[in-house]
This record gives sequence, structure tokens and C-alpha cells, in this order.
Amino acid sequence: MDLELFLSRRQGAWKRLEEDVARAERDGMDVLPVEDLRRIGTSYRQACSDLTYARTVLQNAEISDYLNTLVGQAYAAIYRKSRLSWRGVAEFLLKGYPAAVRKHWRPVAFAWGLLIAGFALAFAAVSSDREAFRAIVPAEYHALYGRPQEDLRAARFGSVSADQAADFSSRIYVNNIKVSLGAFAMGGTFGVGTVLMLLYNGALLGAIASNFHRWGQGYEFWSLIVPHGAVELSCIAVAAAAGLMLGWSLIRPGRLRRGEAFAEAGRE
Repeated sequence: MDLELFLSRRQGAWKRLEEDVARAERDGMDVLPVEDLRRIGTSYRQACSDLTYARTVLQNAEISDYLNTLVGQAYAAIYRKSRLSWRGVAEFLLKGYPAAVRKHWRPVAFAWGLLIAGFALAFAAVSSDREAFRAIVPAEYHALYGRPQEDLRAARFGSVSADQAADFSSRIYVNNIKVSLGAFAMGGTFGVGTVLMLLYNGALLGAIASNFHRWGQGYEFWSLIVPHGAVELSCIAVAAAAGLMLGWSLIRPGRLRRGEAFAEAGRE
């Protein structure tokens, strides 16, 4: 391949790699979309190959120096240690996270569907048979959620200090974090564990909600659940969606080995 043909074929890719490297140096690799990261990796490897060709076959010092600089900059951008910055955090929250949810909206919607299905089935079951509540909800919650309360907020919190209330809230958050992590990790069971966790957690909420609606305390119940539940259930659904993607990668790995497909899904 002569120099002119080589340049006509490769200069566009080098220019794009320059732009990607400049953006990575400015914003950080952590905030770049997965597609951009893959392109940078592919372009970097190709530029290394082009550098070898320019040195050994073309023996062109100008092109070799240019590619040597480009490859060095790309290497530094790819392999430098990530640094946490408020800008990077803001970029992720405002752009990266919403973009990831939009991209993978199907597993997120499926996760929500499982939560809602579990809720609806348990709500209907407890509404038609009160004993179903005891079959669904753990025994330690029967006394609190299995009988009417004059004041639901007082029944749950009683006469407690601000520190005790904060401790109770932290326990709720910790539990939901555990559920989120569990739903994600259970993707390793081909997604079966994730599906069951979503159905069961939806069923717990549905069984409890059914009782309070029957007692005419639906408003009080939802006034306690909605403020933190809307955000936390959304987090559970997103984490579970990631678990479902892991499970699907094991079921349908495509041309990759299951381990490779699983790792690829994890990076998504």
C-alpha cells in the first residue's frame, strides 16, 4: 500500500481518535458512553497497527511521529487512573444514568412489570382470603400489619426520639439497598432469582396494602410509602433490570462464550 492510499484510508480514523482522546482528557473516560469507549479501544489498537506499518513498511518519519504522539495520548487517556470529580458525578446523574435507563428501557419496564404483578396478585389474594396475608408476609410483621391501627404512623413509630426515627429510616434504606444488590446479583442464576425477588417484594407490598385498604386506611398507608417508596422502588427496578440483563446473557450468549457474554452484559 503506497503512502497516499494509506493516508486516504486511515486519516479519518486518526482524526476521530484525536477528537475522542481530547474529549476523554477533558471530561474523563468514566462519563463517556459505552459505544464511545469501545470505539476508542478499537481505534487505539488500529492506530498502534498503523504506527507499526508506518515505521516498518512506509518508513515515513513524519507519519510515524504523528502516530506515535497520537498513540501515546490515547494510551494515557485509556489507562490513566480515574479521578472522582463533582463534574463527573453531575455528568453521570444528568446524562449517563438517564441515557443508560433509556437505552435499556425494556428490562427496566419488565422489572417494573414483575413488581406490579406481584403487588396485584397479592393484593387480590389478601382481599379475597385474609389468611393469604399470613402466607405471604413474614411472621414478625403480622402484629403490625395484620390488624387495624387507629393511627398507622403512631403504630409504626410509637413515641420515639428523632434519633430513633432516623435509625428506623436508615433500616428501611439499608433493606432496600440489600434488595437492589440481591436483585442484581441474582442475575447469575440465569435471572430466575431476580424474577422471584421482584415478584416477592411486590407481593409483600401488595399484601400489606390490601389490609390497610380494607380497613379504610389506604390514604394513611400510601402517605407513608410514596415519599420514599417511589425513589427506592425505582432503584430496585433499575438494579433488577441489570440483573435480568446478566441472566439473559447466560441464556442467550450469542456467539460469545457464556462467561464473555456475562462480562459484556456487566459492563453495559
